[in-house]
Amino acid sequence: MTRPSYVLCTPLIAAALHGSGRGREAGTFSLTVALILVAYAAMQWTFTGVFGLSGNLAVNIVVSARWDPFVPDFHITPPASLADALRIYFDVLVNDPARFFVTRLFNLWDLFGPWPLEEVRSPLSRVLIGLRFPVFALYVVGLARLARYRKWVELTALAAPVGAVAMVHVPLFAIPRFAVPVEPFLIVGGTIGLRAIIAARQRVVMF
Repeated sequence: MTRPSYVLCTPLIAAALHGSGRGREAGTFSLTVALILVAYAAMQWTFTGVFGLSGNLAVNIVVSARWDPFVPDFHITPPASLADALRIYFDVLVNDPARFFVTRLFNLWDLFGPWPLEEVRSPLSRVLIGLRFPVFALYVVGLARLARYRKWVELTALAAPVGAVAMVHVPLFAIPRFAVPVEPFLIVGGTIGLRAIIAARQRVVMF
């Protein structure tokens, strides 16, 4: 599984490789990803006649601006166009910044929080999705440990996918499944974080 949000990983990882003195690897990585994206776009155009933007983009933008998880049967009137959706989005941002900020927190919660806000999910489904939260907490600890020991390439490789998904979906539209593709990175970073906690209790040097 993947998401278009991952496109943002390319410059982040390439910058980390350059910063570590591995410029050739950075160039090869960037070129490879660019060719893959071009091939993917060409394939979509060939089979569908359109590129890969979501057909629900305008609706999702309006939902992201006005969504309230505490309103039963929340619904909106679909916008007439993408321009209309963007106007509504920025109207909420300018005229009701407190609501806009709280909604961003709801989006972050839905991606990585302990209890999804979607009412359509069963309690068991919510519990299983909520298991992502302690892994995310350990992941943050793991990133901090990598930063402390200046493991910049490893840090960027783990942070870029999660950061890219958050940078796109927290400001816009988020549901728990959008974070599924980054769960392997959360698990690897969480393992480093758990090891760091255990090492700290045992006073063992990790790296």
